[in-house]
Amino acid sequence: MSHGLRFTDEQYADLQKRRRDTVPAASEPARIRPQARATALPVPLERDVLSDVLVYLRYHPKVAFVWRANAGVFVVGDEGSERRVRAGFAGQSDILGMLIDGRFLAIECKRPGGQLSQDQHAFLSRVIRYGGVGFMAQGVDDVVRGLA
Repeated sequence: MSHGLRFTDEQYADLQKRRRDTVPAASEPARIRPQARATALPVPLERDVLSDVLVYLRYHPKVAFVWRANAGVFVVGDEGSERRVRAGFAGQSDILGMLIDGRFLAIECKRPGGQLSQDQHAFLSRVIRYGGVGFMAQGVDDVVRGLA
């Protein structure tokens, strides 16, 4: 007794025809293949990673407080009396804070595939060397692991 599916010759020929009609030819460019468009997910931007991580940290039971630490040069004042103001320093992490046990917290957010600059790596290494918690996060999963 066979438990497999059995097709008549006509059913099998019809099935093969439908498969040929719906599957693009191998020589067809990937940009017009429906399968290629449907499976490609956009890579999140760094600002999206940063936003998700901040929301997660604000409700994490081990975190006393956190803030977004802006760094860079900003122009302030009216036209003609403008001046440049530097905030933060080179390598400073995107998120700074403190854990409830008193340890300093520094998290550098990067989009998936992003890399730390030398200054960022040096800053996180210094935080860790002096007893703080510092790491790079490409998503909330990295924060879960970093705070475990």
